[in-house]
Amino acid sequence: MTIWSGEILELDKLYESFKGHLPDIMKEMEQLIRTDDPNVVMLYSRRCLEVIVTDLCEVELKRPRKTEPLKGIIDKLNSEEKIPPYIGTSMLSLNSMANYGAHPKDFDPEQVKPVLNNLNIIIKWYLKYKDFQIVSKTETKIEAPKSDYQNFQENYQEKEIVKPKKRTIHWSIKVILGLVLLFGAYFLFMFIILNKANSELSEDNQTKEVKIGDQVWMAQNLRTTKFNDGTPIALVTDKNEWAKLETPAYCWYNNKAGKYEKSSFGALYNWYAINTGKLCPTGWHVPTDAEWTILLYKVGGEDNAGDEMKEIGRTHWNQQYNRATNHSGFAAVGGGNRNMYGPFEEIRSRGYLWSASDFPDYVNYPTCINIFSDASNILTTGIDKKFGMSVRCIKDHYITDYDNNKYNTVQIGYQVWMAENLKTTRFNDGTIIPLKTGKGEWNNLQTPAYCLYDSSLASWGHGYSTALRKVSGALYNWFAVNTGKLCPTGWHVSSDGDWRRLTAYFGGDSVAGDKLKSTDFWPVRSDTIKTTTNESGFTALPGGSRQPDGSFYFDLGDKGIWWCSPENPGNSDFEALNKSLGTENGTVNSAKSNKSSGFSVRCVKN
Repeated sequence: MTIWSGEILELDKLYESFKGHLPDIMKEMEQLIRTDDPNVVMLYSRRCLEVIVTDLCEVELKRPRKTEPLKGIIDKLNSEEKIPPYIGTSMLSLNSMANYGAHPKDFDPEQVKPVLNNLNIIIKWYLKYKDFQIVSKTETKIEAPKSDYQNFQENYQEKEIVKPKKRTIHWSIKVILGLVLLFGAYFLFMFIILNKANSELSEDNQTKEVKIGDQVWMAQNLRTTKFNDGTPIALVTDKNEWAKLETPAYCWYNNKAGKYEKSSFGALYNWYAINTGKLCPTGWHVPTDAEWTILLYKVGGEDNAGDEMKEIGRTHWNQQYNRATNHSGFAAVGGGNRNMYGPFEEIRSRGYLWSASDFPDYVNYPTCINIFSDASNILTTGIDKKFGMSVRCIKDHYITDYDNNKYNTVQIGYQVWMAENLKTTRFNDGTIIPLKTGKGEWNNLQTPAYCLYDSSLASWGHGYSTALRKVSGALYNWFAVNTGKLCPTGWHVSSDGDWRRLTAYFGGDSVAGDKLKSTDFWPVRSDTIKTTTNESGFTALPGGSRQPDGSFYFDLGDKGIWWCSPENPGNSDFEALNKSLGTENGTVNSAKSNKSSGFSVRCVKN
């Protein structure tokens, strides 16, 4: 059986539900569900998509197939809101993956499964669009209305009526049944009471949560008055005292604890409380910029995320923008803020949410997520640490290395990647990796080593490059990679095949780069259009490199290079394969470099 046999079975069930109708798509699906050849599956998946898109096109879009690229037609359907956004995304994903590779022989069998998943989603929606009822073989079909003649035959035909014999129930059975009903009612009552109590307890502890994509978020603002180690957070009410603070503190809006302590608005915290790392409950943390980015792209991008995230109604907003839907379940509220000078402002008009990261353009100014009562967009800005703002916690989703460094992870297709560059100073057996800082120490070294980029040599401003170095991880030579012990246990250094599957998922090497790059730290290209989206959650950073002779290449902030694992064919005695991204375009490049070079490392789960 193929690895995508389950998906084929689902499509086969759909095919059986409309067999004998919809002849155009039926013809293409007949070929699709009868083969194990990935090339044939890819071909007829795309043909099914062509049939559906052609049928969806209205008069102004109707034209013979293939006279315009399919992507252009899908984009036009999407822009004119002829299809739901999630269907448009599935269509574009199916189209781009089915087109991957210069020749069908380049198809990787593992690509087929996400293609079929997308096709399944599209066809189900299409059948609903066609008002076609899907009836499984195990369900009772809805009968057509009976004719007048049939009703006449049933209602007026003489039938022999047989009266059943009257039976009585013994008194003892009646008593037993009564006791069963009594105890049943008691247990039902206790279940309702306990369930309500558990629900209230859960809400008091703020564990009400919502899953959005691969992330799990709290579904309301934080209102704790203690850190997760039990230490009280300082409550500061005086505005002059608040303006001078450089230590952790919180307050309630307008200092009205009675009104806001139990409400969904939650408390307002300064960034010094965020920076302790102990504000959220154990197992949760304040989200980073990368985690906010993943969320915003899951719910429509910065231009539209507000509609998907805002609570509907006027309980927590002064005015309700008429496109707000809260489809995500995030239920954002207009909690306002306490500004750096101490006054309170904008309750029910604007929601401010902290990030745990510095804003890229303003070092030492953390990022703030702004949500508006009267607009669809989300704004991300840098803001002074003395502001008091709301907090949403996200559930921990990370792994640790031997040094106990924590790494966010992201699932992409069937792969689970680290969403950060490796920064360990020890192999996974505890052995120390030698740190080589001097140029002479590193020069053509043939044994394992690591270093940190010398940020004073970066091509950008020193302050900015220092911030980048904090998050870009370490640089390792190939001999450290070749030990097979660099990544945490259960993980491995990404291979050429891992990278090929990753880029294929986002349309191939030539276009995947911008979807992998972090929205921070990459400079805007010369055309002044910001193209990096990080919709993948991969968060690739321009971490720079070190030359074999020990010098740094002045590329921190301009280029990111990652080693591939040792088993790649084609590695020579002196060179090994690596992948790179640059500022100039969105291409993922492959090259071979001297094994004494220092590059970044990304790990993939085994």
